[in-house]
Amino acid sequence: MVCILVESHEARMIDIHCHILPGIDDGPHNLETSLEMCAAAAADGVQAIVATPHKGMSGYNPSWEAVLEGAEQVERAAREAGHTLRVLPGMEMLLVPELYHTLHSPRGTLAGSGRYVLFEVPPTLVPPRMDEILFQMRLKQLTPVLAHPERNQMIQREPEQAVALAQSGTLLQVTGSSLLGRFGPAAQECAEFLMRRGAVHLLASDAHDPVSRPPVLSEAVERAGELLGDRQAAVKCVSEIPRAILNGELYEPPMPEMEAPPAKSWWRRLLGV
Repeated sequence: MVCILVESHEARMIDIHCHILPGIDDGPHNLETSLEMCAAAAADGVQAIVATPHKGMSGYNPSWEAVLEGAEQVERAAREAGHTLRVLPGMEMLLVPELYHTLHSPRGTLAGSGRYVLFEVPPTLVPPRMDEILFQMRLKQLTPVLAHPERNQMIQREPEQAVALAQSGTLLQVTGSSLLGRFGPAAQECAEFLMRRGAVHLLASDAHDPVSRPPVLSEAVERAGELLGDRQAAVKCVSEIPRAILNGELYEPPMPEMEAPPAKSWWRRLLGV
């Protein structure tokens, strides 16, 4: 297990899903671009990034050793460039029936925690038997973390599916820029719905480059705070909750609301009631 013990500081965020390792998947092609991403993250107030290359999606299949080596390389280069930024190992795994058989703690888990597994599903469908696979993962004392559910077309049409996953113990990680409309109106609407339901546990950048998909979170946190009517609750999605994950602590989230609270009218937002 990787021992992290990331410091607690509200102004410094943790990005738990980021494609920042050079030449390993569809993220940056070289170390120079990775360092540009590090600079953008540090300037935005990010103190730690979990490098989560795809594993299983689009033919990418990096080894855990390659991820460890890449994270160490990028963190070392970032520190030499003057950025006090942690870069930690992880993976974004394609959900397949044999996933829980192939996981050998701590390999593949977020920051080597041995407990939390970031997984993704294809953008156009929810795989059959997903509930069974996730149940088997939980039996192995693994906590599944679903990446960007708001960008899945089936969940966009029926977001209650994602709420049900949260109710059964899966953590939901929404892409920050989805809340800002940068993945289109369907993803934004779904992200806002899940946020209002209290079903979103983590905000992350899912960054792939320093320009079109940069590793920044602060603007999304502000938007999440507006949706929740509680900025501190939004801050927890990039600080307290990911910190517990990196440190391998058991996080038991509150149950999502059974019905979405009504959106506040403009005059109620203005008056703060």
